[in-house]
Amino acid sequence: METFKLAKRDIVLGVRKKMRYPVFVIVCLIGCMNFSGLMEDGLELFGKSNPSMANCFAFIFQGIEPMIRKNTMSEFVIPPVWLMLMLLYLLMPLDYPIKSMEVWGSQYLIRTSRRSWWNAKCIYTIVINILTFLLQIMIIFLFCLIKQMPISMHNNQKFYEALYGGNGVHSSLEISVWGNILLLIVLPLLGIVAMSMFQLFVAVWINPYIAYLLSIGILVCSVLLDSPILLANHTMTIRSALVCENGIGIGEAILWCIGIMALVWIMGVLFVKKKDMLVLKKEDV
Repeated sequence: METFKLAKRDIVLGVRKKMRYPVFVIVCLIGCMNFSGLMEDGLELFGKSNPSMANCFAFIFQGIEPMIRKNTMSEFVIPPVWLMLMLLYLLMPLDYPIKSMEVWGSQYLIRTSRRSWWNAKCIYTIVINILTFLLQIMIIFLFCLIKQMPISMHNNQKFYEALYGGNGVHSSLEISVWGNILLLIVLPLLGIVAMSMFQLFVAVWINPYIAYLLSIGILVCSVLLDSPILLANHTMTIRSALVCENGIGIGEAILWCIGIMALVWIMGVLFVKKKDMLVLKKEDV
């Protein structure tokens, strides 16, 4: 109960301070408008069936093929909306856990156990990521509603073929509703949460600046390579085995994300027992 009380306090105070949400909403809307523009420009590709909400998710989380599969550097262009969304997702939960220690760290640790403090911060990080992802879902839902697109997780196969068409992509991209839910919602969310958990550990262990730089490094490496240990791969639909013949399997991706989350959580419990939590330098925040 102590952990959940702390987590509730963290979530309430942390969300109040999120002036980054308006920026996040703007980036989401830019992604939606880019999708709408693509749909209007290539309407003849999609036949009589309009692209659905699932296709909007697919467009935003499309990502890019690894650089090693590109013939020239001119073909290698990082999707700006995907990159901005990932940077914002990682930024959202980063600062509050450390700032809270600077403001009332001694009160926390006198009244609570170190394990409860760490568990609360992990719960806070997960919940903030989920709330931010739900915000993105709501924005896409409202956008599709306004544009009179089908509010469905059924995909338009012709749209998928136009979006993902290229070397190594399955000849048939008929993905089921449950496949789309895994591909477009579950995997991106798990990848984001796993990266944020790793970032939280580094932020407490070293400082938030180093943690965020490492997160950016993971994003860059994930763009270059398609290894499942590089967690941002799981936020790019084009890296999945559902889309690409040599992609990362759904089960493998889920295991990697959950495994890293569990490992970081356990390491954090062991680490905070030894760290001098009451001595936080202001320059580390």
